[in-house]
Amino acid sequence: MRAMETSTSVARARVAVASETRARRGKTIDSRARSTRARAGSDDASTMREMRAAYERTRANPGADAVIEAVRELAEQEFGLSGVAFNEVMGKIDECFDFVPTAYASGVGTSRETRNAAGTNNGSCKTFYFAKMCGLSEKAAVRLFCEHYEDVANAPDGDSHANIRAFMENGYAGLTFEGEALVAKGSGSNDI
Repeated sequence: MRAMETSTSVARARVAVASETRARRGKTIDSRARSTRARAGSDDASTMREMRAAYERTRANPGADAVIEAVRELAEQEFGLSGVAFNEVMGKIDECFDFVPTAYASGVGTSRETRNAAGTNNGSCKTFYFAKMCGLSEKAAVRLFCEHYEDVANAPDGDSHANIRAFMENGYAGLTFEGEALVAKGSGSNDI
């Protein structure tokens, strides 16, 4: 138990240090916009415009920029989020964005396709929208689910966490949103 507490403390410290380092450097996240544009491919153009707009609104808050960049960097590392709980990732996303319940689907066109009405599976909706908006790799996107992704990885033939399993079938190509799920805090562009 003590080793797990230490591991969690170390992971939290890494997020805090990475956030502070980014804030001190004043580094922008322009690379995310380029990456998102590159991944757009066959995505619905209006959804991509909404995501880009949300990204641009977030840049207005340098503190949010540092938090987002820290989460991105840790998710891209194989063990970067080791010891971090999914609800902690949700907390960081909630720090920077307001959530708008949005219908979405994952694994579209596969046998594992899941469709979610607005207001259901909100954690998955936030996580996938955040990952896509920030241009995370598909591997990094599933790492954001922390212990839930570990459950899936440890039981590849299981049926728990259907949205994660569906996403793993065809990644971003099978992920669709019916609207803008995350809006930068303080942007005033949502009706929450």
